[in-house]
Amino acid sequence: GMGYAKITASAEANETYKLGSASYDIYVYDSGTLEDLKAYITSTTETEIYFDLTSNAVVTYAATNYAYMEDGHAGIYLYKKGHGLKAGNSFTGKVKATGMLFKDSYELTEFIPVNTAGTADIPVTGWTIQDLIGSDNAGYKTTESMRVKLTGVTVTSDLANKMCTIEQNGYSTTLYLNQTDWTVTNGTTYNITGY
Repeated sequence: GMGYAKITASAEANETYKLGSASYDIYVYDSGTLEDLKAYITSTTETEIYFDLTSNAVVTYAATNYAYMEDGHAGIYLYKKGHGLKAGNSFTGKVKATGMLFKDSYELTEFIPVNTAGTADIPVTGWTIQDLIGSDNAGYKTTESMRVKLTGVTVTSDLANKMCTIEQNGYSTTLYLNQTDWTVTNGTTYNITGY
């Protein structure tokens, strides 16, 4: 388990000792991968998480108010204005984070690493639609917020509200286009990299 406790010891004044007190902050860190860290995010209420990352978590994309991180086991989304992360930053070791579920997705609202950021290449993992929608991925929970590449997917519906259906080897899912300048054509096959 993990957690935080503040212990305060106080002494009353007597003929031998003066009045006084001392406080101590005690942090207990759990350890593991981003997948293990995500297990502490269980509700829509923010939860403080003290965690020792044993994997190399890499920032794969960073904008002013949000960032994506992954470590080969799972990905996670950070939503925090002015977070200061840059694509290619990598982290291992102790972090204090705050996490919550937002629309059934895992989200960090705070990420404070103890160690200085290292650098790493930005990963991209090849997946199939079958892998993405399969039970081993638990409804996208493993690959959520990971940078993935789909090769040879065919658009099987017209674009409506920035969404369309894509198919590969008899399996299909919905593609959401968050880039305003990107379009797809029904019946055309693409290689797609995204989140």
